[in-house]
Amino acid sequence: MNRTLVVVAHADDETLWCGGYLIAHPGTDVLCASIPRNDPQRILDFFDACAVLTANGIVCGKNEAMQDVTAAQVYASTYERIITHNRYGEYGHKLHKKLHHAMLDLKKELLVFGYGIAVGEPIDYERKLRALSCYTTRPRVLANQQRRFDLSRECLLGENE
Repeated sequence: MNRTLVVVAHADDETLWCGGYLIAHPGTDVLCASIPRNDPQRILDFFDACAVLTANGIVCGKNEAMQDVTAAQVYASTYERIITHNRYGEYGHKLHKKLHHAMLDLKKELLVFGYGIAVGEPIDYERKLRALSCYTTRPRVLANQQRRFDLSRECLLGENE
C-alpha cells in the first residue's frame, strides 16, 4: 500500500510541481485541497491529468476562496509521508504557503516541491505536457508558468533542506 500522499492547493499544481515524480511513482494518491469557484471544469480536468500521470486523484476541499485546509489536514493525517508546497509557496502563493504549514503541523515525513529553491532532475517532460494539456480552461496561465519555471526538471526536498 502506498503511504505517500501528494497534497496540492489547486488542480494543476500536481502536474506543474511534481508531475515527473507522479509518473515515476504510479499509483500515488494526490489530494487537491480546493475547488476553483470560477473554473469548476478545472477539477474535472484534474482527474484526467491524474490519469495521464497514473496517479489517484482525490478532491477534499471547499471553495478556494475560503482557504480552509482542515479537511486536507485530516485526510493527510493517515499517510506516513506527505509531499506538498514549499514554505515559499513556490512563487509566493498564499494558499500554497498555508497548506504547507498545515501539512508541517502533522509532524509527518515531509517533502516539498523544490521550485525556486534548487535545480531539479530531468523528468518525462512529454508526458508531463500531456497531463498539462488536460487543463483545457487554463492555456494562458499554464503557458505563463512554462515561461517562468523550467518545468522539464523537478526536485523534492526535505523540509529542512
